[in-house]
Amino acid sequence: TQAISAALAAAHAEAEGRALAVRLTLTGQTLAHAGLVARLADVGEHWRGELQSLAYRLADDCWIEKIRLETTAPPALVSHDPEALDVAGLLEATARDPLFLAEIVALVKNLKEKAPPGALDELAVRTPTEWAARARDLLLGGRP
Repeated sequence: TQAISAALAAAHAEAEGRALAVRLTLTGQTLAHAGLVARLADVGEHWRGELQSLAYRLADDCWIEKIRLETTAPPALVSHDPEALDVAGLLEATARDPLFLAEIVALVKNLKEKAPPGALDELAVRTPTEWAARARDLLLGGRP
């Protein structure tokens, strides 16, 4: 949160007293990637509230409009135990499987057809490969 606070302070200074609506995008490779994805998915509103509190500490007219995660997990460590199940490798192979990727496309299409117009535009932003990577990160629980 220190980096987020610093970025908010810099943006607020650049606004020179004007109201500030922030679209916060977290990027980069981090061991915390899966935790961030899970945190936003599971307690998104609570976390949004925490980040909004950071913004309000700067000014009453500074608010978080949107939070987007574009972080990635670091490459998985390879086990030297020949008996170990390579879960990360299996998930990587699945993420490249054309049938699996087609299933993701079908699921997203089905969800968008059932939702009110515009409600799930965020789904279209990611490719099936990106969705598979997000699923992998959640399943691995943030472990390298």
